[in-house]
Order: sequence, then structure tokens, then C-alpha cells
Amino acid sequence: MSRQEDKPALGYYHFFIDFDGTITEKDTIDLLGKRAIGRPERNQGEAWENHTKWYYEQTERYDREHPVDLKSGQRHPRPPLTGNQDLMLRDKVIEHINGRERLEREGLDIVNGLKFFDGLTEDQLYEEARKLTLNRTIVVRKDFSRFIKALRVQKAGFTILSVNWSDMWIKGCLSPHYLQLDVISNRIEDGKVKGPGPKSLIGEHSDQPLLTGAHKLIAMESARQKLLQKEKAMRVVYIGDSKTDLQCMLASDLAVIMVDNDPHTNPNTLVKLVTLLGHQVRHVGDPRRPTDEKFVWARNFAEIMEAVPVAGRISDLVLEESVSGSPSHPPSTSPSTRPA
Repeated sequence: MSRQEDKPALGYYHFFIDFDGTITEKDTIDLLGKRAIGRPERNQGEAWENHTKWYYEQTERYDREHPVDLKSGQRHPRPPLTGNQDLMLRDKVIEHINGRERLEREGLDIVNGLKFFDGLTEDQLYEEARKLTLNRTIVVRKDFSRFIKALRVQKAGFTILSVNWSDMWIKGCLSPHYLQLDVISNRIEDGKVKGPGPKSLIGEHSDQPLLTGAHKLIAMESARQKLLQKEKAMRVVYIGDSKTDLQCMLASDLAVIMVDNDPHTNPNTLVKLVTLLGHQVRHVGDPRRPTDEKFVWARNFAEIMEAVPVAGRISDLVLEESVSGSPSHPPSTSPSTRPA
């Protein structure tokens, strides 16, 4: 049987896609906050700026006090390690990423305590995001709409998974592109940032805010289990841009790192972490990419589509060994932190 004949239908595949910096060219959470405090009835500009300054100072302090040496992962994967060494390195990297949970919770408590979003309705959040996308203050990466429409034709599944503060904000950003997508993200309700909620795809822990990479992994696995109730098996493709996406990427069959520049000349933090863990990261369209390489990079969704034949065989991107084997599962070790 030929390789193409051996591939399952695209309905076999589900794409989990990060939002800020992946679907959009830039992070949008600061815009969300500024729009909230910029309302005529609010006068909290100074409070927001002070909070933003505090947050960045605290994150920089955390990175100084909990360093991970990324120099060895700057251009090439490090030499292979023994099994125990590999697990210890992975645990150290994941611990570094999720160790900011206390800081993230403290920051969110401050945001809720200052009532930045008090009086904002879901409709207002949706419309404000829609306006900012229409005037290109918020820019969606090239060909995202065409990418999703192609997946729909091929009956592949897709879900947006984000630590953004508002699912309605995300939906508003995508509305000018005529896209209605499943979104797993935090929500703003009664003026406070809360978890995805009981109506979301993830069910349990849904009231706990999504703050870290560990939380995103729990959400992705919960969603995958629910989706598997309808599908006999599933291959997962994860697309993201930052270190909070790393755990989901490690648990997926294929990981696409979205970047602004060629990571071989200007690697971002996520690419450095991935190469530090021993993975090669080639361009999504590189014909030399072996079928056992999990990670690829792209600058936009047009590049992902150009790497696939006109017929749209997205399955060509997914590991050949995963297609022929049993459904993939995430690492058996639990995330280092979980929602309380």
C-alpha cells in the first residue's frame, strides 16, 4: 500500500491553535485592558499602566531568579542525552514555565480587584474586538481564514486554545473573517476574569482560570477526551508561538511553531527551548524534513498551506509513524502544576 493510501481521512485530525501571537501577529491582551479602562466612565489609565509595569518587572525578576540556559539550544539541538537526563531536562524546562503560576494568579487577582472590566458586557467585548480587527489595529496572520476553510472542507477539526482573558474578545477578532470557531479560553463575567465555564468544551476544572502551559495541557487533554467520544481515534496538530504552548506541543503528533522571523537566524524563546530539548525545527515546507520530526516552523498560515499539495493533504505534515500506529497520548507524567 502506498504512503498516501495508508493515510486516514482528515477527519482523523484535530488542530488546537493558540490565539495571541499565533492567529494574530501581536499579543492583544494589553489592547483588551486599555479598551476596558479607556471607557468614558472609567478613569483608570494610571492604574493600568502601574499594573502593567509591575507585571513586567515581576516576570523579569522571575526569569532572573529561575534561569534556564538557552545558549545550547540557540541554533542546533543539543547532543542526545540518556533517558534520565532527558526527563530531568524536560522537567526543569516545564517547571520553569509553570513556576510563574503564583505570579499569574496574583496579577489576575489585582486585575479583578481593581475592577478594570466592571460593567463590560460580552457584546461590548465582541464589538470592540471586531472594530479593532476591521481597522487593522489587530492583525490576523495571512491566510488564517483560508486555512480554516480548507480544513472544514476536509472535515478536520479545530479548536482555539488560549490563556487570553476573554473568549468573546477572541470571537470578535475573528468575526470580520466570517469565522465561528470553538474557543477554549478564559471569560469575563460580572466584571471579573474567570475560567472557561461550564458551557465550554473542557467540562471539569472549567471555572479555574487558564494561566500556564500546564493549564493549557489539562484543557487540551480534557477536550480531546470529549472529542474522542465521537471519533474512534484522533491525531493532534498544535500551532503556537510561546513557551506556554510547549507542553501541548510535546503532547501532540505535530507541532507548528509560529514565528515572525527565520528561527535559524533569529530564534525566539520557544524555538530555543525546543532545540534545547533535542528537537530539530525545520521550516514547514522543507522537503528534507524526516517523518519522525515533530516540530516545524512557519511565519503564517499561507506558508503552512503552501507546504501542502493543492489537494490539501494536511495529513502529509503529520508523522508517518503516528498514522500507522495507535492513537497518540501525552506523556504519562502529570503537569507540574494544576489548577487549584
